[in-house]
Amino acid sequence: MEGHDRSVHTYSSKTGAWSHKKCDWGYYRIAPKSPNAYVNVMLHLILYDGNIRLVSVDVEGKIQKIILPPFQAGKFWPLSDYVGQSQGRSHYIYHEEETFDLRCEQGRSDELLIWVLEDYDTQQWVLKDTVSFLRLFGKRCCQIFKDYDVVAIHPDHNLVYLVHHCNSKLISYDMDSKEVSHLCTLDMAIGAAHHSVCSLLLGVVST
Repeated sequence: MEGHDRSVHTYSSKTGAWSHKKCDWGYYRIAPKSPNAYVNVMLHLILYDGNIRLVSVDVEGKIQKIILPPFQAGKFWPLSDYVGQSQGRSHYIYHEEETFDLRCEQGRSDELLIWVLEDYDTQQWVLKDTVSFLRLFGKRCCQIFKDYDVVAIHPDHNLVYLVHHCNSKLISYDMDSKEVSHLCTLDMAIGAAHHSVCSLLLGVVST
């Protein structure tokens, strides 16, 4: 995406070539540092037009479905951390802040909310779990991108993978046992690209 121009680049294994198509999403814009995932053969990402929406986009770049996020009513801004698929269902992980300004040191969140989309057609979200940053990282408040990142969810189990930036640790959180496990220390700079971490996770999530 350049400026307000949005496009989809699709690779065909049949032709061995890339195609390039511009997207007409109207007033929708991609949310800053938006998480995204392929779920049910669709690219799911966060768009906004004054309100936040989870949308599914096909290989032509066309919006096929607009899903209302599972935000709870309250005075805080919901900030999206991760979108992914586990056990055949879409999962949405976010936290809340008192301000939408990511540069602000005040109003930091103290927990993650993990939702599962139980019914894709009726858009029924169910709150699957909440976990405090105190349990995850040993500190009461954290900021996304600065203190941590949610990098993956296990495709078959109730496991969420996160990076704690202050010590470059890759950790897992088990939603069933509530156990937090240290998997490894990443040999890379803090704030390294997500694809580097996900490459490391290829061996982890397959077990």
